[in-house]
Amino acid sequence: MNKKILIGILIGILIVGSLVLIFKALEKEGFERGFKEEKVIITTDKTEYEQGEIVKITLKNNLNESIFAYVKRIPISCFCIESIERKTSEGSWEKLSPAGNNLELLASISKAKEAVQEFIKILDELYETIQSGSIQDIEARIKEYLNISVLAVERVEKVLSEFQSTTDIQLSLKEYHEIKSRFYDGLIDISTDSFLLTSYLDEYLKGPKNHSVLDKTKNQIKKVRKTAYSLKNFYASLIEPQEIKPGQYKTFEWTPLLKGTPLPIQASPGKYRINVYVWINGIKKNFYSNEFIIKEKK
Repeated sequence: MNKKILIGILIGILIVGSLVLIFKALEKEGFERGFKEEKVIITTDKTEYEQGEIVKITLKNNLNESIFAYVKRIPISCFCIESIERKTSEGSWEKLSPAGNNLELLASISKAKEAVQEFIKILDELYETIQSGSIQDIEARIKEYLNISVLAVERVEKVLSEFQSTTDIQLSLKEYHEIKSRFYDGLIDISTDSFLLTSYLDEYLKGPKNHSVLDKTKNQIKKVRKTAYSLKNFYASLIEPQEIKPGQYKTFEWTPLLKGTPLPIQASPGKYRINVYVWINGIKKNFYSNEFIIKEKK
């Protein structure tokens, strides 16, 4: 074979081999960069704020599946903010108050929702038993109803109490009284309706063959169930996370608060970031926003 041709072939092989290695390296780098890139993006609307200014936060889902987060504008703040962090002079991050996410109130609402759900279940069972059960079965079911109704009312009352004692809720005075009224009305309605049902049940046991009392009792069970179901749905709207589909985003706000203070306070000047958590395939994962600066108010 001609020597020049052989040399040309060898040079060609070296060039092709080098190109293959370069392309593989670039491909690997691109893959790793894409793999490491955050798929849930947390950004603020600005990079600099004055003290007391509202920070608007956007949570974007860049995954190929839905994520879930507590981002809806609700009366008890945004639970998806786990903490606000401030950069220290040493360069580390200091966790501040969890931005008024009121975890105790959240827990109370969750327990009340579960208790009301149990209450609805026993009402359904009570209705069926009164229609076709023996007097012994009816007495046993009424006893069970009384115990569960007491617990449900106690849990609903606890929600109102927690709400009234929570001082770091980001609400206007009008919004505060509107939400307080919802909690209060829910307590009054379920207490009054269940108390009335209890008196009807007592009257029914004294004369189980009285069709007028039976009809009155059954209608009251339906009314109590309607009240309880409405209250359960209201609680669910406060504590259940919202779905954010692939490519979608949600925007919410944060105003600096310290636990125990009734009004927004002016955060001290410095660098901050927001720690947000979401649920991906039932697993809680945290993501940080970009850094932003809070300047002294002029």
